[in-house]
Amino acid sequence: NHIDCWRMENGGELEQLEISTMLDLRSLIAVEWADQVKEVILKYKNRVKIVWVKIDYPSASSGQAQNEGRISYEDLGN
Repeated sequence: NHIDCWRMENGGELEQLEISTMLDLRSLIAVEWADQVKEVILKYKNRVKIVWVKIDYPSASSGQAQNEGRISYEDLGN
Protein backbone atom coordinates (compact mmCIF):
# COMPACT_ATOMS: atom_id res chain seq x y z
CA ASN A 1 0.00 0.00 0.00
CA HIS A 2 1.12 3.56 -0.68
CA ILE A 3 -0.25 6.63 1.07
CA ASP A 4 0.80 10.16 0.15
CA CYS A 5 0.17 12.54 3.05
CA TRP A 6 1.41 15.69 1.30
CA ARG A 7 -1.91 17.51 1.55
CA MET A 8 -3.16 16.05 4.80
CA GLU A 9 -3.70 18.62 7.50
CA ASN A 10 -3.71 16.18 10.43
CA GLY A 11 -3.58 12.53 11.42
CA GLY A 12 -7.36 12.29 11.51
CA GLU A 13 -7.36 12.19 7.73
CA LEU A 14 -5.08 9.15 7.80
CA GLU A 15 -7.44 7.43 10.22
CA GLN A 16 -10.34 8.19 7.86
CA LEU A 17 -8.50 6.09 5.29
CA GLU A 18 -8.78 3.27 7.86
CA ILE A 19 -5.05 2.66 8.12
CA SER A 20 -5.71 0.25 11.00
CA THR A 21 -7.38 -2.19 8.59
CA MET A 22 -4.30 -2.11 6.32
CA LEU A 23 -1.98 -3.28 9.09
CA ASP A 24 -0.92 -6.85 9.62
CA LEU A 25 2.45 -8.52 9.96
CA ARG A 26 2.69 -9.19 6.22
CA SER A 27 1.84 -5.63 5.17
CA LEU A 28 4.16 -3.04 3.80
CA ILE A 29 2.81 0.48 3.76
CA ALA A 30 4.90 3.28 2.31
CA VAL A 31 3.80 6.63 3.70
CA GLU A 32 5.13 9.72 1.97
CA TRP A 33 5.31 12.91 4.02
CA ALA A 34 4.82 10.84 7.16
CA ASP A 35 5.83 13.79 9.34
CA GLN A 36 2.37 15.20 8.60
CA VAL A 37 0.72 12.25 10.43
CA LYS A 38 3.47 11.10 12.78
CA GLU A 39 1.25 10.94 15.87
CA VAL A 40 -1.10 8.45 14.19
CA ILE A 41 1.69 6.26 12.83
CA LEU A 42 3.43 6.05 16.20
CA LYS A 43 0.17 4.93 17.77
CA TYR A 44 0.63 1.58 15.98
CA LYS A 45 4.32 1.00 16.76
CA ASN A 46 3.60 -1.84 19.21
CA ARG A 47 1.47 -3.61 16.61
CA VAL A 48 3.70 -3.47 13.52
CA LYS A 49 7.32 -2.84 12.60
CA ILE A 50 7.95 0.75 11.59
CA VAL A 51 11.04 1.96 9.77
CA TRP A 52 11.13 5.73 9.36
CA VAL A 53 12.94 6.64 6.12
CA LYS A 54 14.01 10.25 5.77
CA ILE A 55 15.27 12.04 2.67
CA ASP A 56 17.00 15.36 3.22
CA TYR A 57 17.93 17.64 0.38
CA PRO A 58 20.66 20.25 0.71
CA SER A 59 19.77 23.91 0.88
CA ALA A 60 20.77 26.17 -1.99
CA SER A 61 23.41 27.79 0.22
CA SER A 62 25.13 24.51 1.18
CA GLY A 63 27.16 24.28 -2.01
CA GLN A 64 25.93 20.73 -2.72
CA ALA A 65 24.11 19.88 -5.92
CA GLN A 66 20.33 20.12 -5.43
CA ASN A 67 19.83 16.55 -6.69
CA GLU A 68 22.18 15.07 -4.07
CA GLY A 69 19.89 14.05 -1.23
CA ARG A 70 20.81 12.20 1.94
CA ILE A 71 18.82 9.13 2.94
CA SER A 72 18.70 7.93 6.54
CA TYR A 73 16.41 5.69 8.53
CA GLU A 74 15.32 5.04 12.07
CA ASP A 75 14.02 1.68 13.24
CA LEU A 76 11.13 2.45 15.59
CA GLY A 77 10.88 -1.20 16.59
CA ASN A 78 7.96 -3.49 17.16
